[in-house]
Amino acid sequence: MVNVRSPWVFQDLVEELDRMTRDMGWAFGGTSSYPESVVSGLEIQDDEARLNLDLPGVQESDLELVLEDNLLKVVARREDSHLEAEDVLLRERSFGEFSRAYRLPWTVREEDVEARFEKGVLHLRLKRAPESAPRKIQITTK
Repeated sequence: MVNVRSPWVFQDLVEELDRMTRDMGWAFGGTSSYPESVVSGLEIQDDEARLNLDLPGVQESDLELVLEDNLLKVVARREDSHLEAEDVLLRERSFGEFSRAYRLPWTVREEDVEARFEKGVLHLRLKRAPESAPRKIQITTK
């Protein structure tokens, strides 16, 4: 079955309402307006964490990483690829600014963060700070 759509004055409003109903996080203080825009995988081990984020259509210059108090925040911007003079009947790709925040279970020093962005995928490796690692305490007797 083929759906034929004609230009409609209220199309932008309908798309915005559709986006809002798919992502109710915006109403409750969520960090992302576009949940389908980012696919991530976070692996936490004893001494390091690895995070991979799929960010199709995002340029490296449009990425921002902030690490503060064990909270890693990734902010990205994706520009609209259509010119304003073009008539767009249907747009399934999101654009704008979106973010994700990840709470780490231990402290990470900034110099122990490795970030690599290639082919639309952001790879992060965050090493646990030595001072936050568990230490065995020696017990002495008198």
